[in-house]
Amino acid sequence: MTPTVFGPDLLAAALAADFAVRGVDVEVLVGEWETERHYGAPRIVVGEDTGSYDDPAGMRYGASGWIDVGNGQVARARLARVQKFPIWVHAVAPDDTAPGDVAQAAREATTALLDRTATAIARTRGGLPILPWPVTPFNEARGDFVYGSIRRFDATIAIFALDDPSDTLTADDARGAHQMDVDGTLVPATAETTTTE
Repeated sequence: MTPTVFGPDLLAAALAADFAVRGVDVEVLVGEWETERHYGAPRIVVGEDTGSYDDPAGMRYGASGWIDVGNGQVARARLARVQKFPIWVHAVAPDDTAPGDVAQAAREATTALLDRTATAIARTRGGLPILPWPVTPFNEARGDFVYGSIRRFDATIAIFALDDPSDTLTADDARGAHQMDVDGTLVPATAETTTTE
């Protein structure tokens, strides 16, 4: 996944792939939540909200050194695009749930899917997660709507904007005067003193 083009489509694709590996049966869509269209089956809707560019250096975004971009090339992070992705999560009660337990089962299923979604984003992101990620309930006053069965959380992710890639440098030979501590005594490091056998 290339960090500089990371957006809602790649985030949704990464989520879908992660869920497929783990046997999570849920549809992942891109856009905004529409109750008339999305309610009634397990669904995740990935949107895109405001973002800003920031300095990639420092503890907050990790090291801004050379990043492996594949094909034997590296690139420097010149900027970090801090992007907010609203994620709507909806689940329903299992079919065999007793009528009196449907609302609670739907809320529990939604909470479980919410946690799995956040965890999957942390695993498959194209950048670095910037916490906290606020979670809010999404509710509507309608007869068949189960309170608490839709949650929205805003995943904020720092996505590196990379400079032009360069070929990776590989040393043919490395020489130098080095010392190592052997039982409290500094000795010159040689092939014999650095062996792991």
